[in-house]
This record gives sequence, C-alpha cells and structure tokens, in this order.
Amino acid sequence: MNFLKFIIKNPFRRKNSAILSLVGIAIGIIVIVALGGITNGLTNSFENSLHAGGADF
Repeated sequence: MNFLKFIIKNPFRRKNSAILSLVGIAIGIIVIVALGGITNGLTNSFENSLHAGGADF
C-alpha cells in the first residue's frame, strides 16, 4: 500500500472532519498571534507609564 496516496486521499473522504480540523488550527494560530500582540502592547504601555513617571530601570 502506498502510504502517501492514503495520506492524501483520507482527508477528502471525511470532508466535515477535515474542514473542522483546519478551522481549529487556524483559530489556534490566530489566538497565539493575537496574544503575542497584546503582550507586546501591554509591555510597551507599562514601560511608557514608568518612563512618564520619572522612573528609570
């Protein structure tokens, strides 16, 4: 049995499952990128508020 052929054909046999898996992976990637952006924004905001108050670190 050719496993590459099996790997390529299998997702198309169960289309709903394949679509849900891809949507889940996409949502996970979007959440990770969004949390990274939020973390950077909060860090910059915290540093700006410290510098505005006259604190040096």
